Amino acid sequence: MEKLPDLKQLSNEAKEALIVELWQEIQKLSAISATYEPKSDPSPKKN
Repeated sequence: MEKLPDLKQLSNEAKEALIVELWQEIQKLSAISATYEPKSDPSPKKN
């Protein structure tokens, strides 16, 4: 989806389908971004 559809023109069913589609995309992107985030070291080394 390149552009958000006019929400006023969508039926309730179409809005619900859009929400599910966007939620699934958020979950997928969150999982991908988690692989790029640095893991924090719980015990930092002291010099």
